[in-house]
Amino acid sequence: MRKRPLQLLYSYLGVLFKFAGLKAIKAGGLLFLSGLFRGVSLLMLIPLLGLTGLGDTTGTPDSISVAVESMMTRLHISYSLAGVLAFFLLLVVAEAFFTRYQSIALNALNLDFTQYLRKTLYRRISSASWHYHSRTHSAESMHLLDNAVQKISSSTFYVLQLFVLIFQAIVYFFVASSISWPMTLVMLLTGLMLYVLLIPLNKRMYRHGEKAVNTSQTLYRNMVDFFSGLKLAKSYNRTRQHIDEFIRTGQHLLNNEKAVIAASASAQMWLRIFSVSLLCIFVYIAFSTMHMEIEQVLVLIVIVNRLYGVFSSAQSFWQGLLQTLPSYATYQKAMQNFQQHAEPAQNTQILIPPLKSQLRLEHISFQYQAHSTIPGLADFSATFPANKTTAITGPSGVGKSTLADILMGLLIPDSGTIYVDNTALTPDLLFSWRNRIAYVPQEAYLFDGSIRSNLQWSDDEEFNDQQIWVALDAAAASDFVRKIPEQLDTMVGERGVKLSGGERQRIALARALLKKPDMLILDEATSSLDQKTEINILDALNILHGRMTIIIIAHSERTIAHADFIIPLSSKS
Repeated sequence: MRKRPLQLLYSYLGVLFKFAGLKAIKAGGLLFLSGLFRGVSLLMLIPLLGLTGLGDTTGTPDSISVAVESMMTRLHISYSLAGVLAFFLLLVVAEAFFTRYQSIALNALNLDFTQYLRKTLYRRISSASWHYHSRTHSAESMHLLDNAVQKISSSTFYVLQLFVLIFQAIVYFFVASSISWPMTLVMLLTGLMLYVLLIPLNKRMYRHGEKAVNTSQTLYRNMVDFFSGLKLAKSYNRTRQHIDEFIRTGQHLLNNEKAVIAASASAQMWLRIFSVSLLCIFVYIAFSTMHMEIEQVLVLIVIVNRLYGVFSSAQSFWQGLLQTLPSYATYQKAMQNFQQHAEPAQNTQILIPPLKSQLRLEHISFQYQAHSTIPGLADFSATFPANKTTAITGPSGVGKSTLADILMGLLIPDSGTIYVDNTALTPDLLFSWRNRIAYVPQEAYLFDGSIRSNLQWSDDEEFNDQQIWVALDAAAASDFVRKIPEQLDTMVGERGVKLSGGERQRIALARALLKKPDMLILDEATSSLDQKTEINILDALNILHGRMTIIIIAHSERTIAHADFIIPLSSKS
């Protein structure tokens, strides 16, 4: 159900204050002290104006001047122009001091909270099941981590600044009330009237925020698709279409931002007109109806002018908050989805026994979702003997990769049981089971780093060079690595583009072997390689034959020729 802005704000404030804890109390204390000194320094203007001769020096002193004189006498400060100026300067210095620390504390709180949101989201994304990730666009998660969290950071800034302004407004109203309650009441009522008048405009700002979230998500999706398929787009001469789509989406975002600027400018315009009109009315009533002293009127004018600044800033921050709250709504919904599709809680203390006899699947069934074209499995049973090579064959679309994902524990069957020897592979054992498996896909994943760092990535254990070279030898990769001048320190580039396809695949195989797995799964790992490279990898697998459990998913008869067992899959499997 779609939440209203105030509901979102309450939810957001709950998360913020739960995180802040004592930091919020500290920030509140600094806000109070800063506002207190600011208010007292404003009150000091009345006796200061009186001592300069601008006020009425013949009548009875006002209560504020009397209170200030009494306080200064107790502090042994002379009640004179020099003494009042010195005391006024001291108050301003104190207010500036606390304002400085208040600014540091609030900005630190904002940065810490933003980092907390990003870390929490990243953990939720990581804990979500592979089944869920396979059905969602990666651009959505990227948008959340970047754009949405940044917008929420702006929300935090707006909220904290609104608290600053609320404290300031309270101080100004308190000072004004000490001068004239009727005038203060007029200020309060007119301020509420102004807020009511701006409600339609504020609602429009929230709708603009919703549009911005949807448009920026589309923009991220376009960018991810563009970079993922850039090579293909160039080969088909379709970059023009990508550019047109990017420009079109960007224009929607630009138009929305322009509408936000126009709405904000309209609000500031009416606020300015209203505030100056109010000031004129105040001055007229103060002199003609209330018959106030000139120094009181001057201080009141200062307060009204400052309140205008407070209202103006508050309206800007409130509109900014309304514009960014939809990003928090998106964040909140995503967090709930990731939590709903989280993998079962893993107990790292529970270890599954090593695979010694066989991996057995009994009556396994799995379907992705209704109307999905991705093949699943129905009542599938099979046995994979330990330290043997088993090939899984079959035409495209019969569920071979789905089976591989189930064997790795990435997908949890809808029904049926997997046994590692005699131990049932229950959800709480998946983490331990994955530590015993190595996987080499058709497209080898290498990140932008050195060959060494890509190999080290496979395990928490720190491997020495000797172990790395042994793994490279076993993967038929050591020869080409030794010929490169930098050898293990060679940078492979993004997705390993500085290496050939065969070289990337052999590095991926070496990375898998470094882990010393109980089971090695190769999912079409040689299907896109040239014959010579495929033979090199198959020779490496022959050397490993009998030393570990190997599962090969392949079409090529050459690839499965040395398999001990073959499990054919069909559309009826």
